[in-house]
Amino acid sequence: MATDKGKNPTNQSTKSQTNTWAAKVKITEASTRFTLDPIPRCEEGVHPEITMDMLTDNAEQWTRCMVGFFPGFRMNYHTVNTIANRVWRSGGLEDMMSTASGFWIFRFQTEDQMLAILERGPWMFGGKGIVLQQWHPQFVFDKNCISKLPVWIRIHGLPFNLWSRKGLSVVASRVGRPLSCDESTYCCTRLDYARVCVEVDAETPYVHNFEIQSPLAVEPLHITVEYEWKPPRCGKCKLFGHVCKDSVAKVSIDATTLDPKPKPVTGKKTLGQPEKENGTTQSSSSQPPLNKTNPKAPKDSRPTTKDAQIVTKGSTTNEEELRVLKGKMEETEQPLCLVHEDATLHSHNATVLSEEEPSISTTRDDGADEDHQCTSAMEYTKVKRKKGCWNIRGVNSFHKQKNVRDWICYNKLSLMGLLETKVQAVNIDSMRLGLGMKDWRIISNVEVDLPARIIIGWDPKVYEVQCVHCSKQWITCKVLSAKHGLDITISFIYGLNTPADRQEIWDYIGMQRGWSNTQPWVLMGDFNATLKATDSEGGDATWRGHKQQFGDCLLQSELHPLPYTGLKYTWHNGQEHGNLIMKKLDWVISNSVFAGQWQGAHAQFLARGASDHSAMLLHFKHNVFRSKPRFRFLNLWAEREDFLPQIRKIWQRHATGSPMFRLSTKLQWVKASLTNWHKFHRSHISSRVSMAKKKWDDAQERLDNNPSLHMAKVQERHAAEIYHRLTKDEESFFKQRSRVQWLALGDKNTSFFHKSLQHRTSRNKITSLEDELGRVYSDQKDLGRVAVDYYKKILAVVEDTSEAEQLIKSTLFSMQVYWVSYFIIPVAVLRNIDSILARFLWKGSSLAKGGAKVSWDSICYPIHEGGLGIKHSRDWNKAAMFKHVWNILANGKSIWASWIRSTLLKGRSLWEMRPPANASWAWQKILASRDWCRGLFKVVIGNGNQTSLWFDPWLTNGERISDRVSARRMSSTGLPWTAKVSQVIQNAGWEFPMGYQDIMHIWDSVAFQPKVAIEDQYIWMAKASGKFSIDSAWHIVRKKKHVHPHHGLIWYQGNVPRYSLIIWLASMGRLSTMDRPHMRGAGDSNRCPLCDEEVESHDHLFFYCNYSSTVWQNVKQQAQIHWPQHNMECPSAMGEQPV
Repeated sequence: MATDKGKNPTNQSTKSQTNTWAAKVKITEASTRFTLDPIPRCEEGVHPEITMDMLTDNAEQWTRCMVGFFPGFRMNYHTVNTIANRVWRSGGLEDMMSTASGFWIFRFQTEDQMLAILERGPWMFGGKGIVLQQWHPQFVFDKNCISKLPVWIRIHGLPFNLWSRKGLSVVASRVGRPLSCDESTYCCTRLDYARVCVEVDAETPYVHNFEIQSPLAVEPLHITVEYEWKPPRCGKCKLFGHVCKDSVAKVSIDATTLDPKPKPVTGKKTLGQPEKENGTTQSSSSQPPLNKTNPKAPKDSRPTTKDAQIVTKGSTTNEEELRVLKGKMEETEQPLCLVHEDATLHSHNATVLSEEEPSISTTRDDGADEDHQCTSAMEYTKVKRKKGCWNIRGVNSFHKQKNVRDWICYNKLSLMGLLETKVQAVNIDSMRLGLGMKDWRIISNVEVDLPARIIIGWDPKVYEVQCVHCSKQWITCKVLSAKHGLDITISFIYGLNTPADRQEIWDYIGMQRGWSNTQPWVLMGDFNATLKATDSEGGDATWRGHKQQFGDCLLQSELHPLPYTGLKYTWHNGQEHGNLIMKKLDWVISNSVFAGQWQGAHAQFLARGASDHSAMLLHFKHNVFRSKPRFRFLNLWAEREDFLPQIRKIWQRHATGSPMFRLSTKLQWVKASLTNWHKFHRSHISSRVSMAKKKWDDAQERLDNNPSLHMAKVQERHAAEIYHRLTKDEESFFKQRSRVQWLALGDKNTSFFHKSLQHRTSRNKITSLEDELGRVYSDQKDLGRVAVDYYKKILAVVEDTSEAEQLIKSTLFSMQVYWVSYFIIPVAVLRNIDSILARFLWKGSSLAKGGAKVSWDSICYPIHEGGLGIKHSRDWNKAAMFKHVWNILANGKSIWASWIRSTLLKGRSLWEMRPPANASWAWQKILASRDWCRGLFKVVIGNGNQTSLWFDPWLTNGERISDRVSARRMSSTGLPWTAKVSQVIQNAGWEFPMGYQDIMHIWDSVAFQPKVAIEDQYIWMAKASGKFSIDSAWHIVRKKKHVHPHHGLIWYQGNVPRYSLIIWLASMGRLSTMDRPHMRGAGDSNRCPLCDEEVESHDHLFFYCNYSSTVWQNVKQQAQIHWPQHNMECPSAMGEQPV
């Protein structure tokens, strides 16, 4: 620790400033400096002597620190500090520091608090795993020298009598040096597994399973090890934190069926057993060598995880090839699963060498290596084979095997997974033969679950599959295709029945988030869970808390379901009527990396057959049919400095023709100019950002090598400017494309927006359509034709007036809403539109004239006013014009409104603008619409800079001063006609000028004070919120009627449109009763055809006819209601409550 000996610099007298070199380098005065011991300088060649007291004097503040680093990744200080403080501050975090070599030191208040944080690991910071361990005096801050790391493991299969300190230490020592265990393990409160922290050494490979010998058991006990997190380990350098390319050597293993003639097996490797440097396997001398003459050897020599045989072509190898294969096997971290190979299954009489003389034979397939080198990523499009998965619910019977065999052959599958197979280990060989998979390889989870629940099979001529991880509920595989360069990870999932059991799946998916952000990953199978309430039909509809876990897991892991075709509900309970339950339990899910590489990939769920679950197929498609792209204005263009000058230059070019033609021509010129600029400067924005970053890195390196070179400084700044400008444009581009209305200030969200764009593109895709004959179309060109034919048929066939009414309100009126909302349509055109809709209502698609039972003007009223709720095109067009006025007045940010204010108004008020003689027809109509909306807009005065004093409606009741006094009176105040309200505001209050008596009355009527801190704002008087809407404007401009007293009786909730329309026509007196044609001189008789006694009218038909009265009497008796006799003028008695 520093002391106060010697002369303190703070006590030195101040000297006058000089220009000498000594004055420039002398220690300056500062109150924060601490004086060190004045020890004499060491002589040349003498090493300073460090004593133990020096090392232990200040060790207390470091023993409560833990050191961490991110393998293969360097995170910025701000991010680490924010996450650490948010998560660990309550746990005692005191301070956080960093080193230049990329290490992070976290200091806690006490050592116990630091150990508690370590026990709760492993930890992830922003999706990146951080390696943490307690500081010790021998710690070396060098990532290239880290050969030992603490890792939390889960030990499965441990006998209860070994759940002690000594027992756990002995068992865990098989994996690494035992350090500690968590509280649940020490107290034996969680018996599923023992959670232990061990220090693993990079010199030895990871151990996944091993055996222990117990005096209480005859057979050795099998112990399984699960790593909560594995740091990257280099098999070549024997260090953690990186993986050298040379250590990941490619090994080509022949997957074809070998000659059934017995051949010697050239080697044996026990999984989970560390290997020596010379390639031999450590073995116990107490174990006898295994050979074919051993009388205790089982007849079935099927390989297990303890003695998995690797058989390849060739019979000889050299030491170098053996070392390469050994490193490859260590790095792939062989999972706990059973690998069945056709060669070993039929080689029951093969000679097995003893463990003391292992020999592994391998040959390299040069052709395969050449394909790997020559295949590019774009050749993924050639992979057209499907992947399938099916919860078959048992595959032991002949019937099930035949269905699976037909499914594989019909869909030409080369990789498939079967779930809930219920196959014992001894029956796997016969099952494969029954499925016709003699030449296939298979993987099962029989070692961790008996009988096997998950079986994966593949054609080795097409794919190479490597098992990554295996458990009771999933098998994760690496799928490779040397021919097409395919490299993806597929997880086959089988979720158990209880939410507690399925929690293991959600935890596993969450733990894979780190590497899944860089590699394509697909999960398919029976998750036994739904995403939302609509994924279930029948049964308990309550959405309980555990049902949300599936969706939360996908959201946190950045996964999303692939688009699918076929059945929605993939599980059926086989019951009938009220006991029927259907759910979507089977899913195909992918990450954003997969969706980005195969944008056309989708799932297909087939009809159920031999199982209560639907079989699923995964279709790989890369090339998606794309129509000609439409022009879209990008916001990043407007941020260019030369944007406005370029637009101004194009707009000043001469164009001949009508005003509208000149406008469209100049817009075409602008579009071509922007498109051309984007093509050469901002297309493929992400690639440009990557290239700019590389150029900036190179410029920084050149500057670092030549710091005094002026050109290097200029180039570095120029490259940095280009890179930052491109990243800003990239962020703006993906923000606009993804349509996400959120952006954290100061944060670069390019990755977030890119994933949002991919997810939206995948979600909004229509993959297939089915016509009325049941034919399914998936080709993009056919989809458009099928959709057009569907709507043509709807419009061509209308059975009755009620269907036509629904179609008009839902579709036909919406087709012309866009045009009437943006353009002032001529009255003749609007009249023609209404005529077409009226004829379609009464005559259908024939559009024949005549025969209308009710006039169109009577129909175009709201339902509560006696109409059908159809809006008159003329009224809607007039209300839509108010929207243009609102955009101009409310300072809308649209380009059109800005152009109107700057070019046509030029600072004047819209209300004082007189229609110019050469104004366009649209501008004339907008100015004419001011008379319709006068008094409906009002200005709330802020600073008064944007509001005209004389012509804008800013007074208390929304009036204008120009409407109340003459121009002469306004001139008497001395203020010009262009005066703004701000000119009568002084010191946040009013200061009105003197004038005539009527002017002074107006000033006195202003009962509010200006809000000078804000801008002026327009409000819409017809709505309480002050926000404009076309619907509220429509209610103002349309004609109104009194509320119809019986509209609730006719158009009640849940009504049948056809019956309600008949009652509505009857209330209007427009049914085709016999009295109507007789009044026009048509028809021979007007007598009622039911009773043949009186003239058939509406009142007689519904109330006074003897036949009708008998019907009503029976209805009243059955329904037990009181229904007095009335006529059509008073049908409200029908709404009386039951007696």
